[in-house]
Amino acid sequence: GILELHPELDVRNPKAQKVGVRSQNDCRKGGSKEFHQPWMDHQCLRLRAKTFRLLNKHRKTRSDEDKLKYLDANSKYKALCEEKKKFYKATAPISDKMHESTRW
Repeated sequence: GILELHPELDVRNPKAQKVGVRSQNDCRKGGSKEFHQPWMDHQCLRLRAKTFRLLNKHRKTRSDEDKLKYLDANSKYKALCEEKKKFYKATAPISDKMHESTRW
């Protein structure tokens, strides 16, 4: 399942990274420390950067090979984001209930 592929997303894992927050080193100058979406993480960001590098390469070369590489990377990026979004929506209510129970 998705937790086997992305153990850092498991809310039950005490070593899980906080999803949706950038570290100080990852922030661009003057940028926000938060991702735009709560389900987005560093893996999404790296794949998005790769996709844009391939797009820019294709724009320069107009090569069919570069276009196919870009389209492949872009579809992987979109699939990853969709997968993380679905996982977040499925686990967010559980996570909220866990935090509510610890307040008492």
